[in-house]
Amino acid sequence: MKPKNTPNAKERILEAAQRLFAEKGFWGTSVQDITDAAKVNKAMLFYYFKSKENLYRSLVQEILGDILNALSEKAHAHKDPMEKFHAMMDVYNELCFQPKNFMIFKIMFQDVIGPGERVKECIRGNMQDVLSLIESVINEGISQGIFRKVDPHLTALSIIGICYIFARHRFVLGDKFNVDDISPFIQSVILEGIKC
Repeated sequence: MKPKNTPNAKERILEAAQRLFAEKGFWGTSVQDITDAAKVNKAMLFYYFKSKENLYRSLVQEILGDILNALSEKAHAHKDPMEKFHAMMDVYNELCFQPKNFMIFKIMFQDVIGPGERVKECIRGNMQDVLSLIESVINEGISQGIFRKVDPHLTALSIIGICYIFARHRFVLGDKFNVDDISPFIQSVILEGIKC
């Protein structure tokens, strides 16, 4: 009988792939690297994922899905659009400053042109969901008279753009990234621009 909390083969493959893709990128990581690190054979990896690209896509989907779920949960925990916005920015702040999340940034940024169209579709789809969530909060704020009448789509794109730049700097600079708290800065810049 397998002891509790022991990762199964699929979990070990995902954990090894996340670490290796973060360290070496998609192209620099071989199937053999992953199977050696996960202590499984290649047949097991192909059984669960069919290919290295599918494994990468599954990993990216899991990462982006977790982020979207966290944003959605935080947003739906509040009624006031301003509080929703603050809560979503707090999720982003946590992503930037928790050391465990640094691998996520490495995976998301180092292979932007890489491993195939299906991964890009996965990223686009999840980003569209995040964009729609932010737009809905902005529309809610406009309809309640909390936010002035701005273009919700362009505003949401601007918010994602600012977040992307800070996240990219976090990835590039690593430990030299010396901003103590991004969230309040983004909140003040955006909210001062759109609130009534």
